[in-house]
Amino acid sequence: MKPLSIKAALAAFGIGAGAMAIAYIFPVGLMLMPALLAFAGTVWGYGGLAIAAITAAGGIIYVAGAVDAGIIGLLVMSIPAGVASAYIFKNKLPYRSAAVTGAFFAALGIYIITCVPALLNGEGPFAYYLQYMAAFGDAVEKTAAQMGIDGDKAEMLRKMAAYLEYKAPDMAVMAMMCMGMGAGLANVVAARALCRAKGAKLKPMAKFHLWQLSRGFTYGSLVMIIGAIIISALKITNSSAIVTAVECAVAGPYALMGVCLMAFMVRMKLRGTAFTVFSVVAMVLLFPYSLYGLCVIGAADRLFRMRRSYVERMHK
Repeated sequence: MKPLSIKAALAAFGIGAGAMAIAYIFPVGLMLMPALLAFAGTVWGYGGLAIAAITAAGGIIYVAGAVDAGIIGLLVMSIPAGVASAYIFKNKLPYRSAAVTGAFFAALGIYIITCVPALLNGEGPFAYYLQYMAAFGDAVEKTAAQMGIDGDKAEMLRKMAAYLEYKAPDMAVMAMMCMGMGAGLANVVAARALCRAKGAKLKPMAKFHLWQLSRGFTYGSLVMIIGAIIISALKITNSSAIVTAVECAVAGPYALMGVCLMAFMVRMKLRGTAFTVFSVVAMVLLFPYSLYGLCVIGAADRLFRMRRSYVERMHK
């Protein structure tokens, strides 16, 4: 292993300092910090990764002025994912491993930031979400009264607000999972782009229309589904939120595979422009229900190996 040069050490320090600036100016931008750490580790080795990670962590704590659940959540969201991605990039492991790891730590970090403070106060994990939705319901009711809305319309608004409050844990988990998966994928794409711009030698990434899920994910999704069914049957506390988390973790990647299959059909000229336009319009107009259709399409592609079988036939 080559020793870390002064120039590389300063560059890695600059990345950590940049993370501190992001924490001060635009904290949400720290969701992309794993990409910067992965870049530092891939280009300058683990020494550069250590400098960038330590500088970033110290800078974030300095800007915050304290170490609380929010800071711990930010660090959990960014540093482990960055370290894992750097290892995956350097050892030329599948990019999907980096995306899954990043998604997990991003969702975990968001959970720590938003739910752990309530737990430390002796309340349920989604207490703050429930309080927010209850306040939203009160505001809707007061606004309706000020606007002169009464009778059946006012009752409908009250029921809607009560339903949103009831579903607050499920909506919170769904938001965490979606943000986590989005951050995991975005960090891999961003880190790879930065590394390529620097000239790092990376494992080739498959074209979007050829992206595939691993066999391990298929088995893992079956285990998660069975676990969710058992948890739902036992009716443990917040079981619906856990089921929602499993639904997002399983359905999200399969829905992405559904989009990949459609892109494959267009790329291979199995369908024309009209099909593409119709599909995009249908997905937009039928959202979010179109996600379930994409999930079914993606699962069918994985089960029957549609794209892989077509490519194999082409090369015979």
